[in-house]
Amino acid sequence: MGIDSTSSKKDKLKALADKAYELYQQKKYPEAAALLEDSLKLAEGLFGKEHPDVIQFINNLGLLYKAQGKYTDADAIYRRSLEICEKAMGKEHPATAKSLNNLALIHHLQGRDSEAETMCRQAVEINERYYDKDHPSIAGFLNNLADIYRGQRRYEDAEPLCRRAMEIDEKTLGENHPDVAADLIGLARLYQVQGKYPEAESHYERALKMLERLFGKDHAYLAGTLKNLANLYMGQGKYAETEALYKQLLDIRVKAPGANCADLTESLNELGNFYRSQARYDEAEPYYKRAIETDEKNRGQDHPNYATGLNNLAELYQDQGRYAEAEPMYIRSQELMEKAFGRDHTYVAGPLNNLAELYRVQGRYDEAEPLYKRAIEIDEKSLGRDHPYVGGYLNNLAELYQAQGRYDEAEPLYWRAMEIVQKTVGQNHPHFTMVME
Repeated sequence: MGIDSTSSKKDKLKALADKAYELYQQKKYPEAAALLEDSLKLAEGLFGKEHPDVIQFINNLGLLYKAQGKYTDADAIYRRSLEICEKAMGKEHPATAKSLNNLALIHHLQGRDSEAETMCRQAVEINERYYDKDHPSIAGFLNNLADIYRGQRRYEDAEPLCRRAMEIDEKTLGENHPDVAADLIGLARLYQVQGKYPEAESHYERALKMLERLFGKDHAYLAGTLKNLANLYMGQGKYAETEALYKQLLDIRVKAPGANCADLTESLNELGNFYRSQARYDEAEPYYKRAIETDEKNRGQDHPNYATGLNNLAELYQDQGRYAEAEPMYIRSQELMEKAFGRDHTYVAGPLNNLAELYRVQGRYDEAEPLYKRAIEIDEKSLGRDHPYVGGYLNNLAELYQAQGRYDEAEPLYWRAMEIVQKTVGQNHPHFTMVME
């Protein structure tokens, strides 16, 4: 192979990677994944399928699969990355630790927390041996392990990991660094799920002030923290504060240079959801419609985010009893999700459940039942039998049977739904209250 030919291929690789990153930033995940699949094939031809230089392309593709909810594909490609790392650099190399961490995150999303915990611990231990216990790379792994524990409601195990991660970052990066702000947010989320709202609020506010000092009050970097704080206020019934933060977040995203369509529609939908939750339907509708129009203009009518917008507006119409307007939107949303992700993807289950709910409230029980069952089957397969979504869908099917007087069929579904929700999110979570009612 000539030098010019190799150089040309490397230039093409860089161009593909740069374009894929641009699409990723815009949350155009399928388009970005297609480019990364092409770049991986090119890299394999250039370096060889088991060369260490291929790892970065594999990991990037895994990230895109994860962003799309394609966890089985992400699992497979991250395993390949791990095998190459172990063979080329050894089991005690930081690259191996990173691959273990990537796999752990996927397993956590799949509900395979025992495997995720083992891999995450291995990643921490490898880097502790390779570097030292205060190396900045360890902080991220500690936070990921804390997230696993938080998902298992092992809060006492999670908190010291979050605090150690923050101590490492403060020591190595300084007290006013974006990573320290992220550590504060991680602790705030941990306190929030425990109902420790004053502690959560103080950590969110400290993180927000830090980010404002670093980037300014109108920078997009503040978006995540504003959203988290708004959700915290919402959970405490501080509706005026919630509304103000959602509007501030929307204003930031509208003014952002090269405003990201995905971020903008997210904020529009969040405000729509807020007003809908307050039964302020006339205020919610224009935000939902604006979100749909934005996605239609920037992404087209076949994009999954356009489907999400249709689903949100359909839910609003259902709340208002505008069933004839809601039904075609639910159906279209389901069709778009199936087209984008396949018939058995978890993103399809939500629209199926929502359409079933619409049929149930209208007494169209025979049409609702198969949709509920299919939603349950999809999420049991993709998320696991004990996922909260499965619990919610089981509860809805039980309500259908109860409405039909099929009490013997409804009761075991109610019990199973209650056990799932109690096991995964706890008795104090709104989902548990919903099932108990």
